Amino acid sequence: MKSKGALVFIEKRKIFWGLLEDQLYTVGRSSSDDFFLASKGISRTHASICLRGDSFWIIDGSIKGNSSTNGLFVNGEKVSLHRLKTHDIITFHKDSKAIFFDQKDSLKFDDEFSSFLNHLTTFLSQDAENTSEAKT
Repeated sequence: MKSKGALVFIEKRKIFWGLLEDQLYTVGRSSSDDFFLASKGISRTHASICLRGDSFWIIDGSIKGNSSTNGLFVNGEKVSLHRLKTHDIITFHKDSKAIFFDQKDSLKFDDEFSSFLNHLTTFLSQDAENTSEAKT
């Protein structure tokens, strides 16, 4: 199945990414979530991401209607449901954020894009560690 979206997460000094290829994903503190976030302010299932038609939607909490404890913000605004667009900034908690990319916005999600994301996350992770070490 061809990828349709990507998320790049940053949680404190940890940076990771994932391609969105399926119909449903969960983000949260539970080990069963597709994207695990460890911050204390993250709910077990903090958000759900669903593919409907040709768009990804993010839901505060689970698809069963259980909202997260601390809310979900997209581009600084609290949301319960939001259609994701390229470059949307999702804030799960003050130390846990993600940026969304959509393939339909002329991005080629191929091996080259995956390699770019790997290099970017490595670079940013090293930069975050160096910045932290410089402050101590």
